[in-house]
Amino acid sequence: MPDRARAMRRRAQILLSFFLPMLLLAGVYAARGVEPFGANTLLFGDMGGQYLNFMASYKELFGRGLFYTWHKALGGEALSLNAYYLFSPFNLLLLLFPAAKLSLAVVCITLLKTGAAGLTMGLFLRSLGSRGPVALALAAAYALSGYMAGFAQNLMWLDGVILAPLVVWGLRRLLSGGRPWLYLGALFAALLTCYYIGWMLCLYSALYFLLHWLALGRAPQRLRIAGRFCAASALAGGLAAWVLLPCALALGQGKASFAMEWGFAANFEPFALVRQFFAGAYTAGEVTNQLPLIFCGLLPLALALAFFLRKGPSAGEKLAGAGLLAVLLASFYFRTPDLVWHGFQSPSWFPYRYSFLFILTLLELAARGWNSLPPLRPRLGRWLPAALAAVLAAELAANSALALKAFGAPAAAQPGTLALWQGEVERLRAADPGFYRIQYPGAPDQNAAFLLNYAGTAHYSSSYSAAACEFLRALGLSGTSGWVADGQGVSAAAASLLGVKYQLGGPDRPGWAAAGAARQNPLALPVAFSAPGIPGRRLALDLPFTNLETVYSALLGREAGVFVPLEAGPPRLVGLSVLDDYHYSVDVPATGGSLLFSLTAPADGLLYANFPVYDQYCGASVLVDGQPVGETLLQGENGTLLLGAVTTGQRLTVELRSAGGQLALGGWHFAVERTAALQAACGELAQGGLSLQAWGSGYLKGSLTAGPGAAALFTSIPYEEGWRVWVDGQPVQPYPALDSLLAAPLTPGFHTVELRFTPPGLWAGLALALGSAAALAAWAWLAARQKKRPASP
Repeated sequence: MPDRARAMRRRAQILLSFFLPMLLLAGVYAARGVEPFGANTLLFGDMGGQYLNFMASYKELFGRGLFYTWHKALGGEALSLNAYYLFSPFNLLLLLFPAAKLSLAVVCITLLKTGAAGLTMGLFLRSLGSRGPVALALAAAYALSGYMAGFAQNLMWLDGVILAPLVVWGLRRLLSGGRPWLYLGALFAALLTCYYIGWMLCLYSALYFLLHWLALGRAPQRLRIAGRFCAASALAGGLAAWVLLPCALALGQGKASFAMEWGFAANFEPFALVRQFFAGAYTAGEVTNQLPLIFCGLLPLALALAFFLRKGPSAGEKLAGAGLLAVLLASFYFRTPDLVWHGFQSPSWFPYRYSFLFILTLLELAARGWNSLPPLRPRLGRWLPAALAAVLAAELAANSALALKAFGAPAAAQPGTLALWQGEVERLRAADPGFYRIQYPGAPDQNAAFLLNYAGTAHYSSSYSAAACEFLRALGLSGTSGWVADGQGVSAAAASLLGVKYQLGGPDRPGWAAAGAARQNPLALPVAFSAPGIPGRRLALDLPFTNLETVYSALLGREAGVFVPLEAGPPRLVGLSVLDDYHYSVDVPATGGSLLFSLTAPADGLLYANFPVYDQYCGASVLVDGQPVGETLLQGENGTLLLGAVTTGQRLTVELRSAGGQLALGGWHFAVERTAALQAACGELAQGGLSLQAWGSGYLKGSLTAGPGAAALFTSIPYEEGWRVWVDGQPVQPYPALDSLLAAPLTPGFHTVELRFTPPGLWAGLALALGSAAALAAWAWLAARQKKRPASP
């Protein structure tokens, strides 16, 4: 009976470690009116701007969409994006929710991940011998820590937080001479569910093992333990190689291409860190810009101090614990080690993404400190642990509530986008089932293509091609080397070249026909077509009209004459003072200031402007002859702007009006797009267009008839190493056109063409993963055989 009672108490504590933090957080959500308790959501920050859209495309992971997607920036490799954002097993819950209810799915997944973090921490603390209310409260302190509250919008990172206690539990088994399977399996799962946080766990595992291994002294199995750790670590990475290797190669196209900043400059004032140990010590702005999130309550601090003061733990254990805390604190403080934890990259917002490891270390020491205390008197032992646990639970709930208040719990924008355009996109696909792209100038973010399921031109994530983003900006879209947005639309010439056939909302477009609630581009070119020549050099940024004229002329083999540049002299200043070239200060902020350009149209057509900006997004309204036509110099609105139709010799005034502060420009460019010349150019190029018989994610198959002077197959698909091209069933060598787009050699005449994408490194990664699986199976077999072998006398 006593054994049965102990087993029931053990199960109860394990269940409570899961349900207690989840219920506390659910209570906070109810108090803040978060759905299903109210109209608010958890879609603040990047959760609403990025992740929810990717979640809407989750079903694509179960097909070829695992490797390629047409949703981002003309198309691109998708394995690195999916592995970073969507590989969590908790995301299977998304299959139960329609797109309009994904915000509720986010709440459910957040609660489940919070409970799972409490569960794994509770299991780990139990392995250390911690029992009772205090152990339960320490598990909740991990699940409701400042990291979990501040980074809750980054759901994809939380799987690593959940798995970290299991990794450390497995390391402690290894260090005590036990089997490596728990450590190996937990580290493999961390690398697979989110390789980014997995990298941090790899570093922490090496540090944890080294410090505790040194504390073993001259233990008889010391070298054997080190060998097991190295082998298990290598196998964990090898098993995940089918993801890690392709992702490493893909990230080299964008996120990982920036140089690391070296140096030991301080990240913050040292004493500023003290306030991070207290509840509610940060605001939303500070979460994303300032200090590490290391709050886990005051009780763990006191118990960790007891660990170092009590005589029970050995000197080696104390040195190892102190060493871990010291290295993590130094990593927070100094620039170089901080960047190493972040994969040798400077994090964009959300710094100190590894700070949960400090919390994990502190809570482990706190549990061991509690275990080292002398037994409490019977009367005191009945109520003191429960009282301490209750105080810590209240502290954790208060911190979660304050964090949620700081972030704001906004109403969802995506359901509005779905209500506006999901039916329209489905109608377009039913009426026009071919391959084409859609732009959405009114999108609240750059990832609406994932939400609405169309081939798009905009994108923003940690998985991108810098060359593709820069190419699109060079043609007049808004963006930088790391993101691209449809903004207020692009020129008709750019839209036609990129195969943009429909526009959802946005400004009126002369010459585009109404197609339900959308607008249809009659000149949209096929995704691939033959051409006599292709320019090979990369286009210069922020010269969209010159660039488009260059591209069309090269593709036609003659001067296209699509754009006629319009020279604009120095503008007239009204209420502005010159600071330097292109920088102006508003004299009277209350009335604002303007730049006035006097223009004369050199041809009939559409007049466009481009106002590039580099150092800030100051914001300005654009008016033509006193009538507003749009805004520019804003994030997401720094691309091409349509000013209207003009006739030869027409005189007009373009005003760039700033509300206040500084007006910072990278220059100004005006040009007239000759509609007749564009029609002739697109009609000629479309004759050699690829007629598709089949297409899918990373796959196109069709036929075309190349004209007499054809020498190349030109596509509006971003060039990546994984593309293979067959012409008439024979492989040909693809190459980058404009250093950005996929092209291949072609001869005149009729041809069948097939294009297929496979992520670079996938086959090598699969081979390494299979080899690692075989090695692991052999190791497990040998271990089982050795275990069965009778001991020698």
